Amino acid sequence: MHDRKVIPLRPATASTPPVSDEALIVACGMGDESALVQLFERHKAIVHRFLCRMIPHAPEQVEDLVQSTFLEVWRSAPRFRSESSGRTFIIGIACNLARMSRRSAARRDRALSTLAVEPAPRGGPTPEESAAVRQRMERLEAAVEDLSPKLRSVVVLCDIEGFTGAEAAASLGIRPGAVWRRLHDARKRIRAALKEDER
Repeated sequence: MHDRKVIPLRPATASTPPVSDEALIVACGMGDESALVQLFERHKAIVHRFLCRMIPHAPEQVEDLVQSTFLEVWRSAPRFRSESSGRTFIIGIACNLARMSRRSAARRDRALSTLAVEPAPRGGPTPEESAAVRQRMERLEAAVEDLSPKLRSVVVLCDIEGFTGAEAAASLGIRPGAVWRRLHDARKRIRAALKEDER
Protein backbone atom coordinates (compact mmCIF):
# COMPACT_ATOMS: atom_id res chain seq x y z
CA MET A 1 0.00 0.00 0.00
CA HIS A 2 1.40 3.42 -0.94
CA ASP A 3 2.04 6.03 1.70
CA ARG A 4 -0.51 8.82 1.58
CA LYS A 5 0.33 12.43 2.23
CA VAL A 6 -1.77 15.58 2.20
CA ILE A 7 -1.75 17.36 -1.15
CA PRO A 8 -1.01 21.05 -0.61
CA LEU A 9 -3.83 23.00 -2.25
CA ARG A 10 -3.44 26.68 -3.00
CA PRO A 11 -5.95 29.14 -4.44
CA ALA A 12 -5.82 29.14 -8.23
CA THR A 13 -4.14 32.13 -9.84
CA ALA A 14 -4.33 33.34 -13.41
CA SER A 15 -1.28 31.24 -14.26
CA THR A 16 -2.35 28.02 -12.50
CA PRO A 17 -5.36 25.93 -13.52
CA PRO A 18 -7.90 25.17 -10.77
CA VAL A 19 -7.55 21.89 -8.92
CA SER A 20 -10.00 19.27 -10.23
CA ASP A 21 -12.96 18.08 -8.17
CA GLU A 22 -11.50 14.59 -8.19
CA ALA A 23 -8.17 15.81 -6.75
CA LEU A 24 -10.04 17.77 -4.08
CA ILE A 25 -12.01 14.67 -3.03
CA VAL A 26 -8.79 12.63 -2.83
CA ALA A 27 -7.30 15.43 -0.70
CA CYS A 28 -10.36 15.31 1.58
CA GLY A 29 -9.71 11.61 2.03
CA MET A 30 -6.22 12.52 3.21
CA GLY A 31 -7.53 15.00 5.76
CA ASP A 32 -7.21 18.30 3.88
CA GLU A 33 -10.03 20.49 5.19
CA SER A 34 -9.30 23.29 2.70
CA ALA A 35 -10.21 20.85 -0.08
CA LEU A 36 -13.65 20.36 1.45
CA VAL A 37 -14.12 24.13 1.65
CA GLN A 38 -13.32 24.43 -2.08
CA LEU A 39 -15.74 21.63 -2.97
CA PHE A 40 -18.45 23.27 -0.88
CA GLU A 41 -17.97 26.63 -2.60
CA ARG A 42 -18.03 25.03 -6.06
CA HIS A 43 -21.01 22.74 -5.60
CA LYS A 44 -23.22 24.11 -2.82
CA ALA A 45 -25.52 25.87 -5.32
CA ILE A 46 -26.21 22.80 -7.47
CA VAL A 47 -26.65 20.61 -4.37
CA HIS A 48 -29.10 23.14 -2.94
CA ARG A 49 -31.12 23.29 -6.18
CA PHE A 50 -31.15 19.52 -6.48
CA LEU A 51 -32.38 19.02 -2.92
CA CYS A 52 -35.03 21.75 -3.27
CA ARG A 53 -36.50 19.86 -6.19
CA MET A 54 -36.18 16.43 -4.62
CA ILE A 55 -37.93 17.41 -1.37
CA PRO A 56 -40.07 20.39 -2.46
CA HIS A 57 -42.50 20.07 0.44
CA ALA A 58 -39.82 20.38 3.14
CA PRO A 59 -37.75 23.49 2.28
CA GLU A 60 -36.81 23.92 5.94
CA GLN A 61 -34.73 20.71 5.70
CA VAL A 62 -32.74 21.69 2.64
CA GLU A 63 -30.01 23.74 4.35
CA ASP A 64 -29.35 20.94 6.84
CA LEU A 65 -29.20 18.40 4.02
CA VAL A 66 -26.75 20.56 2.05
CA GLN A 67 -24.45 20.61 5.09
CA SER A 68 -24.97 16.88 5.61
CA THR A 69 -24.06 16.21 1.98
CA PHE A 70 -20.64 17.78 2.35
CA LEU A 71 -20.04 16.16 5.73
CA GLU A 72 -20.75 12.83 4.04
CA VAL A 73 -18.40 13.78 1.18
CA TRP A 74 -15.71 14.24 3.84
CA ARG A 75 -16.49 10.88 5.46
CA SER A 76 -16.78 9.02 2.15
CA ALA A 77 -13.79 10.61 0.40
CA PRO A 78 -11.34 7.81 1.31
CA ARG A 79 -13.58 5.39 -0.61
CA PHE A 80 -13.82 7.62 -3.70
CA ARG A 81 -12.72 5.96 -6.93
CA SER A 82 -12.21 8.03 -10.05
CA GLU A 83 -14.54 5.96 -12.26
CA SER A 84 -17.05 8.82 -11.89
CA SER A 85 -16.54 12.57 -11.76
CA GLY A 86 -16.39 14.47 -8.50
CA ARG A 87 -19.70 16.15 -9.30
CA THR A 88 -21.53 12.86 -9.78
CA PHE A 89 -20.03 11.57 -6.52
CA ILE A 90 -21.35 14.61 -4.61
CA ILE A 91 -24.81 14.54 -6.22
CA GLY A 92 -25.05 10.81 -5.59
CA ILE A 93 -24.55 11.48 -1.89
CA ALA A 94 -27.16 14.26 -1.95
CA CYS A 95 -29.59 11.91 -3.70
CA ASN A 96 -29.14 9.24 -1.02
CA LEU A 97 -29.69 11.78 1.76
CA ALA A 98 -32.86 13.09 0.04
CA ARG A 99 -34.13 9.52 -0.24
CA MET A 100 -33.50 8.85 3.46
CA SER A 101 -35.14 12.17 4.37
CA ARG A 102 -38.30 11.26 2.43
CA ARG A 103 -38.46 7.84 4.09
CA SER A 104 -38.03 9.40 7.52
CA ALA A 105 -40.75 11.98 6.79
CA ALA A 106 -43.10 9.25 5.57
CA ARG A 107 -42.58 7.24 8.77
CA ARG A 108 -43.17 10.37 10.88
CA ASP A 109 -46.34 11.23 8.95
CA ARG A 110 -47.69 7.70 9.40
CA ALA A 111 -47.00 7.86 13.14
CA LEU A 112 -48.71 11.23 13.49
CA SER A 113 -51.72 10.14 11.44
CA THR A 114 -52.40 7.30 13.88
CA LEU A 115 -52.59 9.84 16.72
CA ALA A 116 -54.79 12.35 14.93
CA VAL A 117 -58.49 12.12 15.63
CA GLU A 118 -59.23 14.24 12.61
CA PRO A 119 -56.79 14.91 9.76
CA ALA A 120 -55.55 18.48 9.60
CA PRO A 121 -56.75 20.44 6.59
CA ARG A 122 -54.13 20.68 3.90
CA GLY A 123 -54.95 24.30 3.11
CA GLY A 124 -53.75 26.13 0.04
CA PRO A 125 -55.78 27.42 -2.86
CA THR A 126 -58.56 25.42 -4.46
CA PRO A 127 -57.93 23.86 -7.88
CA GLU A 128 -60.07 26.61 -9.47
CA GLU A 129 -58.03 29.37 -7.80
CA SER A 130 -54.78 27.72 -8.78
CA ALA A 131 -55.87 27.41 -12.42
CA ALA A 132 -56.74 31.11 -12.51
CA VAL A 133 -53.35 32.35 -11.31
CA ARG A 134 -50.96 29.61 -12.30
CA GLN A 135 -48.52 30.33 -15.10
CA ARG A 136 -46.95 27.74 -17.37
CA MET A 137 -43.72 27.56 -15.36
CA GLU A 138 -45.61 26.89 -12.17
CA ARG A 139 -47.60 24.14 -13.91
CA LEU A 140 -44.35 22.63 -15.12
CA GLU A 141 -42.84 22.69 -11.63
CA ALA A 142 -45.97 21.07 -10.23
CA ALA A 143 -45.80 18.35 -12.87
CA VAL A 144 -42.17 17.65 -11.95
CA GLU A 145 -43.03 17.54 -8.25
CA ASP A 146 -45.83 15.04 -8.95
CA LEU A 147 -43.38 12.57 -10.44
CA SER A 148 -42.17 9.69 -8.33
CA PRO A 149 -38.75 10.38 -6.76
CA LYS A 150 -37.21 7.88 -9.20
CA LEU A 151 -38.49 9.81 -12.24
CA ARG A 152 -38.04 13.25 -10.69
CA SER A 153 -34.35 12.63 -10.03
CA VAL A 154 -33.52 12.02 -13.70
CA VAL A 155 -35.51 15.10 -14.81
CA VAL A 156 -33.76 17.30 -12.25
CA LEU A 157 -30.32 16.01 -13.20
CA CYS A 158 -30.66 15.81 -17.00
CA ASP A 159 -33.24 18.44 -17.95
CA ILE A 160 -32.65 21.02 -15.22
CA GLU A 161 -29.02 20.64 -14.13
CA GLY A 162 -27.67 19.57 -17.53
CA PHE A 163 -26.06 16.28 -16.49
CA THR A 164 -25.24 13.84 -19.26
CA GLY A 165 -26.95 10.46 -19.17
CA ALA A 166 -23.69 8.86 -18.01
CA GLU A 167 -23.25 11.40 -15.20
CA ALA A 168 -26.84 10.97 -14.04
CA ALA A 169 -26.46 7.18 -14.13
CA ALA A 170 -23.30 7.37 -12.02
CA SER A 171 -24.93 9.72 -9.50
CA LEU A 172 -28.01 7.53 -9.14
CA GLY A 173 -26.20 4.19 -9.26
CA ILE A 174 -28.13 2.91 -12.29
CA ARG A 175 -27.31 2.03 -15.90
CA PRO A 176 -27.39 4.77 -18.58
CA GLY A 177 -30.15 2.87 -20.39
CA ALA A 178 -32.30 3.09 -17.27
CA VAL A 179 -31.75 6.85 -17.18
CA TRP A 180 -33.09 7.26 -20.71
CA ARG A 181 -36.09 4.99 -20.04
CA ARG A 182 -36.98 6.92 -16.91
CA LEU A 183 -36.44 10.25 -18.65
CA HIS A 184 -38.72 9.23 -21.54
CA ASP A 185 -41.41 8.13 -19.08
CA ALA A 186 -41.03 11.29 -16.98
CA ARG A 187 -41.27 13.64 -19.97
CA LYS A 188 -44.35 11.80 -21.23
CA ARG A 189 -46.05 12.20 -17.84
CA ILE A 190 -45.12 15.88 -17.64
CA ARG A 191 -46.55 16.56 -21.12
CA ALA A 192 -49.75 14.73 -20.19
CA ALA A 193 -50.04 16.72 -16.95
CA LEU A 194 -49.59 20.03 -18.78
CA LYS A 195 -52.22 19.10 -21.37
CA GLU A 196 -54.62 18.14 -18.60
CA ASP A 197 -54.08 21.52 -16.90
CA GLU A 198 -54.77 23.40 -20.13
CA ARG A 199 -58.21 21.84 -20.58
